[in-house]
Amino acid sequence: MKKQTIDYSLLAKDFSIFIDTSSLMRPQAQDFLMQEIAPYLKLANKKIILMKEVTDELDKIQHDENKQQPPEKRLEAKNAYKTCIKLDQEGCLDYRGKLNSINYADNYFIAKFTEERYKRKLCLITQDRKLSYDILSLNESASSGKAKGIKVYSLNKKEGLKEFFLKIMTNIC
Repeated sequence: MKKQTIDYSLLAKDFSIFIDTSSLMRPQAQDFLMQEIAPYLKLANKKIILMKEVTDELDKIQHDENKQQPPEKRLEAKNAYKTCIKLDQEGCLDYRGKLNSINYADNYFIAKFTEERYKRKLCLITQDRKLSYDILSLNESASSGKAKGIKVYSLNKKEGLKEFFLKIMTNIC
């Protein structure tokens, strides 16, 4: 089987890239984003879009006052927050969201991708399979037609980004 290669320069140039909490918390996130994605974002004069809801989730996990999260999870959230700061310092982060929003990141991604899918190509980096499925399902809507293009990737330790695909459904009602 041939290894999938992703052209990060085209991804940065052609897509609006969003990142989810789950991928930011991966141990390799900072190195990958700073070394593999940030240089191409700078060349394309683009930024990773970071939703306020994602930083709210990171903050909630790292400052877990009730100690419901294990220490390693709190450390991952702290490191993810540091990654966001580094991306911002490099000019590679577009921080968006509404003040006092009580929305969850997954809900916001679904709403934002639904709204933006006909205007521009969208990319989400997430480890969440259910969210991946929901987002990719927006590519083709039975009632409203085909989107400009939505891609979903997970952050893989060995391969960098790995594209997520929908399984072909055989029965359509």
